[in-house]
Amino acid sequence: MPPAGKGDHGAKQRNSHHHCARKPPLFSAGLTKEYRAITERSDVIPPPTHYHHCTTITSILKIDNIGMTKGTKNTIIYRRYGSPCGELLLGSLGENLCLCNWTAGSKRSRDDRRLERLLCARFEEGTSQVIEQAARQLDEYFAGTRREFSVPLLFAGSEFQKTVWNALTTIPFGTTVSYAGLASRLGSPTAVRAVANANGANAISIFAPCHRVIGADGTLTGYGGGLAAKRALLELEGATFKS
Repeated sequence: MPPAGKGDHGAKQRNSHHHCARKPPLFSAGLTKEYRAITERSDVIPPPTHYHHCTTITSILKIDNIGMTKGTKNTIIYRRYGSPCGELLLGSLGENLCLCNWTAGSKRSRDDRRLERLLCARFEEGTSQVIEQAARQLDEYFAGTRREFSVPLLFAGSEFQKTVWNALTTIPFGTTVSYAGLASRLGSPTAVRAVANANGANAISIFAPCHRVIGADGTLTGYGGGLAAKRALLELEGATFKS
């Protein structure tokens, strides 16, 4: 796990060994009672059924498909990125971005542990081609000259979580959707809480734009980077929401 950043309270360097999780049982999106158990033990899903037209998403079918080897430690390269809304941590494994997370708050440490466990990886400070590509595209996004991203993404989570995160990439720039609306898009209108939980566990902010998911009444709800960051991102995009 990377060292704690400013405002990242309680995060500690972990030296324990992590083991690759086994493939999860099949998940029915409407079975919200099973959601928590599944997210704790899932790491592999079939390819997403649809893609955002400017974002490439890599699914883990076999660990060695993306250069990882079972039983060994893989390396997540990371570096910090200073955005106008707060500091982000950019991380890559192989040729894919697996992390774009806010350094403030306790959420980051939970996401870091999940990536360490599911990707059988350790963190190492540095940079990579895909990290620099992500940083350039973030510069353009915050400058108001980019609306879509072309960085290849690697999601690490349960089958259900990855389905939700994949759906996030299809929400257009400058628009918003409610948690209920997102659940309906996934064909599981009763799984609103499960969708909200998955949205909150997203470790690739902005590229998988969880900030575009808001309350049913148009108000802002929780966000890993804080409500001020969420408001700033939506204002940057010209999205409509209630203050």
